[in-house]
Amino acid sequence: MRIFKISETIRRANTADGVVLLDVHYGQMFRLNIVGSKILELLRQGNDEIQIADEISKIYGANREIIRADVIEFIDALETHHILQQCTLNESPLSKCEQQVLIGSRWKAPTHIT
Repeated sequence: MRIFKISETIRRANTADGVVLLDVHYGQMFRLNIVGSKILELLRQGNDEIQIADEISKIYGANREIIRADVIEFIDALETHHILQQCTLNESPLSKCEQQVLIGSRWKAPTHIT
């Protein structure tokens, strides 16, 4: 299981359609729909991909295994775009990994706004 935190360079603004993320380091903006926004919030709360898949499955009445595969893909995309960062072993949960999440996972890639 990998441990992630939301990058310190990410700023977020909630919208009626989900959330807009700004990476102040890379100067990139990303838009997440309502489902992506919910997944990010569940990650921030420390849920793993199984817990997230269960929650999304309950909310939308979708197959849990299909949702789990999508969640794993989504989390990988968040990491690729520097929205999530892996915590190092010396970061304690009370320091820089305050927003850590335990994941072995990934949801559809965030929309990149240029």
